[in-house]
Parts: sequence; C-alpha cells; structure tokens
Amino acid sequence: MSWAILVYPLATMFLTQYCGHNEHIIDRIKDYLYQMEKTHQYEGYEHYNTMVSKRSGAHLSALAGAILSTQALATIVGAVRLVLDHQIVICVLAVVIETSLILVTANHLRDR
Repeated sequence: MSWAILVYPLATMFLTQYCGHNEHIIDRIKDYLYQMEKTHQYEGYEHYNTMVSKRSGAHLSALAGAILSTQALATIVGAVRLVLDHQIVICVLAVVIETSLILVTANHLRDR
C-alpha cells in the first residue's frame, strides 16, 4: 500500500505540467484576441483585462496549495509506513525522490 501512496506525487507532477500547458494555451488565445481587438479598434474584454492591474489567479493558488499539501501528506504517510515495515534505506530513498518531485511540481506551479 505504501508504494501506491508514494506514486501519487509523481502523478500530480504530471498533472501540474498538463495544467501549465493549458494555461499557456489560454494565454496565447488571449493574446490573439487582444490583437484582433486592436486591429479592429474594438475595446472588448481582453482590452479591459490589460487595463486592470490586479489579476485573479486564485484558481492557480488553490490548485498549488491542494497539490503540494497532498503530495507532502502522501510522502509522509508513505515514509511512516516504510519505517513501520523496518525499510529505513528504502524510506530514505523514497523521501529523497518524493521531495525532488514536490520541488519540480512547485516549480511548475509558481507564478510566472
């Protein structure tokens, strides 16, 4: 069971990469719409967004918090399980790998 728990951070790392790709695509579409508005001298939604100084981003903050906290929790639970099974060397190795996955995930989720 501890191995199933320890796979979770790897899966969520790939999920964050997918989410980051989708955000990049959305940003490209926004840029395209803004250029279309400029070309046709239309002050639409994207024009308004460029004038607003505060961007929300709350959904990305919530996603980052949820993913990073559950990754840390899964790592702790897996490590405790391995220690209880007297597999200390594997536990240390797993914690190092899991911590690196959490750092990669945090890098993908940070504000750009």
